[in-house]
This record gives sequence, structure tokens and C-alpha cells, in this order.
Amino acid sequence: GFRRYFGNKIKKIRNKTDILVNKEIDNIEFDRFIFVREGKDSSVVTRHWERTAKYLSMIKQYLDAQGVRFIMATYPYGHQVGERQWDKGRAYWAFEHGRIYDPSVPFAIVEDFAKKDGIKFINVYDALKARKDEPLYFISDGHCTKLGQEIAAESVYSSPIFRKELE
Repeated sequence: GFRRYFGNKIKKIRNKTDILVNKEIDNIEFDRFIFVREGKDSSVVTRHWERTAKYLSMIKQYLDAQGVRFIMATYPYGHQVGERQWDKGRAYWAFEHGRIYDPSVPFAIVEDFAKKDGIKFINVYDALKARKDEPLYFISDGHCTKLGQEIAAESVYSSPIFRKELE
């Protein structure tokens, strides 16, 4: 509340950072990375993931009704790939410099959902991780560079799941 806000100001702690790293706060309004924060209260993550899963299920149902095939692909953020990926942006969003964060929990949640809903799933993490020392993400905004996009696209295109759908 009010006291914590001004206490942080006095201590020169960025309040947004305090909100982001507090594991108990349901801070989806402030933190677009809530799903990939290690140690976040699982009930908070689950509540927000269930909303996303509902919409993905609706998309799948709609596409099925239209006879359109649906493949879901997922990719990691830079802080999950390499120590120097997305270097400036990670500080703003309260991720430690030089640390690689484990993407296995959020990826497992998404992959399990895809299996249960009958959605074909491609994860491009391994392809990007294999090239972690190359500039795959822009340092400030976290989007993939041209190289990162090319690696992700090639990973999807060469996937047996995708190749089978092209037949």
C-alpha cells in the first residue's frame, strides 16, 4: 500500500520491480511475463493460464468447424535462452542479468494443454538454445532479431509435425 510505495521510493527501489518480483501478488495488469516468472504462486499462474487455454480451445473448435488445421508453436523469451539475450529489457522487467531462466514449467503447461485438446504442438526452444551465443533477441524490447526469426521459422518448417501437415 501507501507506506510500502513511499518506503520503496526512499530506498530507491522501483515500485514496478517490487510488484514484479513479489511471488504472491497477482500482477497480471503490470507483468506480461507472469507466466514465465520462476517461483510465482502457481494458483496465480493457473488462474490466468485457464483463461488463455479457454480462448485457445475456442480457436481450435472454430478452426475444426471450418476444416482448417491448427498447429500451435511456442518459443522462449531471451532470458530463457542465453545469458546475454535481451540484456537491457530483462533489467526493466526485473529479470537478473547473466542468468538463464528455466522454461520447462510454462512449456510443459502449454504442451500438456495441447495434447489434451488435440492440438499439434511445436516447441522451438531447442533450436534457439543451440544458438544462444548469437544475437537472437534485440537487447531492449525482447523481440527476435532477423536471425532469431529465421531459426524459429526453420525449426517449425523442419518439424516432423509441420512436414506431415504439408503432405
